[in-house]
Amino acid sequence: MLMCSISKLHIIEEMLEELSYEPTQNEDNNTKKLKTEREYLTEKINVLNKKVEKLKLMNY
Repeated sequence: MLMCSISKLHIIEEMLEELSYEPTQNEDNNTKKLKTEREYLTEKINVLNKKVEKLKLMNY
């Protein structure tokens, strides 16, 4: 699950880089959607990382 999210985030970041991540007035819906998904995946990865750390601590 975590690896899938990281891979997806990496792909989105590459696409946004190609589109130029800076906001413009003519920003299309696809770019907005990519940015939103990037934010969601980043948050999801952070939550999963915290859960992994918590599990590691519980196992010690």
